[in-house]
Amino acid sequence: MSLEEEFDADMQGILEKEHHLPKSQRFHSTRFAGMLARHGGVETARRLLKQHDFPVGTFSYPREIGKLDLVMEYYVVMPKYSSLFFLDQICIAEFRLKKGD
Repeated sequence: MSLEEEFDADMQGILEKEHHLPKSQRFHSTRFAGMLARHGGVETARRLLKQHDFPVGTFSYPREIGKLDLVMEYYVVMPKYSSLFFLDQICIAEFRLKKGD
């Protein structure tokens, strides 16, 4: 399996993990799921990392329930995937994780 395929599998895993949460804790990531189906994990991440105006509070809930592994940025900053992204994209993901409330 290529690194890009592994990243794609991790992005699909986000949706699977979310599906196993109690209904009251789900994010209902329909836009993200659609983008993954159309573009795959890496391209979806690249597109979302171009958007500098992500919704305020995006990471509040995942952080509150201890599930930051349910956001794409969590995987983008992993050293394992660093070769798939430009440094500015990784920096945006890091910023969002740290200051995304």
